[in-house]
Amino acid sequence: FPVTEDHPEVHAMVQSALEEARHMSTSPVGLHAEVLEKRVKEIQIEEAEADSGWVLDNFPTDLSEMNSIQQAGLLPDILFCLRDRDGNQVLKRLYETNKDRVDNALRKRLQDEQSEKEKQAL
Repeated sequence: FPVTEDHPEVHAMVQSALEEARHMSTSPVGLHAEVLEKRVKEIQIEEAEADSGWVLDNFPTDLSEMNSIQQAGLLPDILFCLRDRDGNQVLKRLYETNKDRVDNALRKRLQDEQSEKEKQAL
């Protein structure tokens, strides 16, 4: 008789494979913590004589990532969050930092658009 997905041995094999995969696989969050831990140790070795710190930008982003770095013993000395609720401050700073390039690019785009309109008018 044919073996189907409802067969008890198939169920047992699937359950066994799922259980094995559960124990073998590293969650992405766990992988982040593992990679971070490795890199932190490298930095500590490279800069052992320097009394300096480092900044980890945009991590952890949620509670599960925070828990993973806590379990790895990588809690930061200081954790702070900067918010720009409407996005205007970040845009303003980016513009001010790159004002000449942005202005030149805008002028060029406007000139190109004007040239294209003039060509189409002919």
